[in-house]
Amino acid sequence: MSPITATPSGIRWSTTYARSTTYGAIHSRLRRTRGRAAGYACTAEGCDRPARYWSWDRRGPSRTGLNADGRPVVWGTDIATYSPRCPQHAAFIDHGGTDTRCPFGHDRATAGRKHTECRACHRIRNRTRYRRNRMNAQAPDVAAAIQTLDFPDLVAFLDGLTFGAYAALVPHLSTTTIRRLFDHYAALETPA
Repeated sequence: MSPITATPSGIRWSTTYARSTTYGAIHSRLRRTRGRAAGYACTAEGCDRPARYWSWDRRGPSRTGLNADGRPVVWGTDIATYSPRCPQHAAFIDHGGTDTRCPFGHDRATAGRKHTECRACHRIRNRTRYRRNRMNAQAPDVAAAIQTLDFPDLVAFLDGLTFGAYAALVPHLSTTTIRRLFDHYAALETPA
């Protein structure tokens, strides 16, 4: 049944949709009953910016499901638990965590206005990206060097690598070497 029914006097929402707890129904009901969030100030502590979004406070009853884009989301089913927030504070809540703590427990006070990520998470992400790029840059040289190893030494070398380092090297190995490695590890897993 369609949530909207056209009548001679206008549009009427079905009672089924009005009681529904789907993501679309909750947000539609929120806009119908409370209007746009743009007319309010952000409710985050110490924020003086105008609100732009209705943001769930992560309290009260909730549901988990897919939104219109097919991404998994959690939303509140009671519209009283939604408050107006500026884009930054709405993103803080939507991406997990609270107004004062990121999802990993770091202090959000160190986050800038443009970023929803705290400095600790930003630093961790940059370090990880730096290490990954450095490892990928060195992979062709290492792969060329290990092509000269005899097979038992190659297996011993690869067994000492982390999965990330191993995965970075595989595209640079020859097809013959990969086939020999596959046969070697398959033989180890086959019961005698």
